[in-house]
Amino acid sequence: MTPEDFFVNGVPCDYAALDCLTPSNDFEYIRLNNVLAINRHFNKQQVISANRSKWYSLKDPKSLLRTLKLAKPWTTFPGIRDYHVPTAFTKSDFEKVWEAEPAVVKETQNKRFRSKEDISIWLMRYWHLMEGNFTVKSQQCFGYTQINDDDVTKICEVIESGKKKVLVINDEYKGNDFEKTRDQLIRSFEKILPGKSSFEI
Repeated sequence: MTPEDFFVNGVPCDYAALDCLTPSNDFEYIRLNNVLAINRHFNKQQVISANRSKWYSLKDPKSLLRTLKLAKPWTTFPGIRDYHVPTAFTKSDFEKVWEAEPAVVKETQNKRFRSKEDISIWLMRYWHLMEGNFTVKSQQCFGYTQINDDDVTKICEVIESGKKKVLVINDEYKGNDFEKTRDQLIRSFEKILPGKSSFEI
């Protein structure tokens, strides 16, 4: 990893793309709450027009295609594509959201457990996308995957190849042989990380 994977000249690296939300669980409602807040403060046509080269970037062709399909049917934002990978923020992202949406931020902050009335940290990310305060960077160097028995071999290949700078492996296991899957993953990590880090005892 390098600092430039996250910031260029102090500006977060990110990729702007539209998405169509179809809430089916509590977390999807949280994503929807983020978009509701964005639509209260930003005009979709104005945001995209002001930063066309950023919203219509070729650095992620699949996301670009999705954005092109969703750019015209709605006058408001139908959703923002979320990448389940490390995200760069600035302090001002948080300050602006706190100032614009104090009630919903405070309500979320005061809860011990997540609920469908909350917002998420992705709202702060959306804010810099809306303002065009980001450097366009493909998220393809990062990866995200669920763990299941069928895909563990592919996951291990990605780990061992080093093709992804970051690979987020969701801790929700979907399979039938946890021990075997766990052992495969451990073997792959031991191949690329044979020694302990300075933080391990």
